[in-house]
Amino acid sequence: MEVLNSYKYACKAGSITCLTLFISWMFLPNILFNIFAIEYNNYTIFLGQRIAALFFGLSIILFFLANENNARVQKILSVSFAISCLILAYSGVTGLQNGAAGIGILIAIIVELFFAFWFFYSTWKISFSILINETNE
Repeated sequence: MEVLNSYKYACKAGSITCLTLFISWMFLPNILFNIFAIEYNNYTIFLGQRIAALFFGLSIILFFLANENNARVQKILSVSFAISCLILAYSGVTGLQNGAAGIGILIAIIVELFFAFWFFYSTWKISFSILINETNE
């Protein structure tokens, strides 16, 4: 289970996921609209493409910071990405409840919760290692 314990692997998996979402939202939005049972029109396509740009940026950030050794940077990235995933999951749940999204949104919710807990766990390990290193000095 070394993979789940690693900040580096969480960043790389997050980067690949965000890159996949960028490609999907930018070039194949109809697939996502069908999965999430969302109306496909000019407005939703426009928003999907803007969301794609954000996912591309996140993908780049996660890719380049995967090998970052600075614990403070790791912790900031992990906490901010985890909180963003929790907010996305909450948004998915409320969208499902009020009928704005179909049952397919559960896939996104599960992935978002997985990444949130993975990055929070990574943050806990980073904080614990900082504490151990400070007490050993």
